[in-house]
Amino acid sequence: MKKIILALAISIWSFSTFAQTPKGLYFDELNETVWLSSVINSQSDILESKFLGLRLVEIEIDLIQQNTTLWSFGEKLKTKSYNAATKERKIIFECNYEHNKDNRTLKLFLDNKMVEFNYLPVSTGSYVQLTQVKKKK
Repeated sequence: MKKIILALAISIWSFSTFAQTPKGLYFDELNETVWLSSVINSQSDILESKFLGLRLVEIEIDLIQQNTTLWSFGEKLKTKSYNAATKERKIIFECNYEHNKDNRTLKLFLDNKMVEFNYLPVSTGSYVQLTQVKKKK
């Protein structure tokens, strides 16, 4: 009987711990998450980037102390520049995207072009490095 109660307690604890995992952690559940990156000025910056680092925003955005680019994942990806001094946010671009967490890929559809990234989250789960997939010739 003690073994059954212990097993049940462990099961409940592990399920409740999993349920408390913040959305977006490890780049899994992207919908309604906001990430930040170095400053990006246009879609061409994305197309030309071999690597991009994204960090999950886990604080109030107005507390961010450096200029950055905000990546808001929803039905579409919306990127906004953020000015830390003025707290001003300006849309850089919006685009459709496809996220496949099983294959760890993120496809962005920019100005009739598609760019694909593989990604690798770090152990904390709040940072991910995107590596652009080379197009086959």
